[in-house]
Amino acid sequence: SSGINAEYGGSYLVHTSITLLSRTQQCIQTSRSLLSLPICRRFFSVAVPGTQGLKKEAPNLPIVLAHGLLGFEKIGPLYYFRNIKKALQDLGCEVYVTVVSPTESIENRAKLLKIQLDSIYMKTRRKMHLIAHSMGGLDSRYMISKLGGDEIVQSLTTLSTPHHGSSIADWGIDLFGKKLYFEKVLTLAKIPYDAFYQLTPKYLTEEFNPVITDVPTVDYFSWSANKIHMPLWNPLYFFWSKLKKLEGENDGLVSVKSGQWGNWRGTILCDHLEVINWTFTFNTPSIYVGVSKFLNQYEEENNIKNEEPK
Repeated sequence: SSGINAEYGGSYLVHTSITLLSRTQQCIQTSRSLLSLPICRRFFSVAVPGTQGLKKEAPNLPIVLAHGLLGFEKIGPLYYFRNIKKALQDLGCEVYVTVVSPTESIENRAKLLKIQLDSIYMKTRRKMHLIAHSMGGLDSRYMISKLGGDEIVQSLTTLSTPHHGSSIADWGIDLFGKKLYFEKVLTLAKIPYDAFYQLTPKYLTEEFNPVITDVPTVDYFSWSANKIHMPLWNPLYFFWSKLKKLEGENDGLVSVKSGQWGNWRGTILCDHLEVINWTFTFNTPSIYVGVSKFLNQYEEENNIKNEEPK
């Protein structure tokens, strides 16, 4: 893996695929190494200082963010990718955020995603780098494989995407769908719920993955997430402990193994909500800044220019 730099009141160099910072000690685990990054400062949701103006570290192509299950762009003061867009813009990236149906099927979500990507392409006339969180990675794979997305997407990077399903989906369907009749309530309210059934290991391994194949002209990168010690007060603790027994290391909703797809770059040590900066104790923007620097290096190695395709 190649090193990625991140700064916060100083410079720290970590020889792995991505740099993470936390208020006490954060680690980065890759398939070959597990390195520690000690730091003793409390982090809050801010753009990563020191990255402003470093346009040479930003990729040439636009970056597009795709959300996961129950996602949105903004509700009131709350952003799904909280403070992440600004951190990328401070690095010098051209950033777009997409919005699809929170609970519809992967197919329908992918169609909505494609419409927005086509619009972005018409504006920029350049291919783009997709960075997708959780279920957004499945939408993106479908869109690239089945809807012609390969013509406008240069690469897909997934963060904590359940490529092989999550046992939490099975548990939720059994409890809420069958025992608590939540499915009937959603039906009466005309709220789609296909997404929940399409996140199960059975669906993804037996129906989705065999037919949603990777396109050779698109590069696929992935990072898993793992919370080594989940505090009892964390809203994901119950799911984390349950999933740990069933699938091993996980971030509270998706296991490390399920998050692996294409060129797997390693494991970020955080939980599923920290990946999108929904806490105040983890420097999430540095994840996306690190991924963007990685994509910049990828472009340089593959001679990808900031120009309109011929």
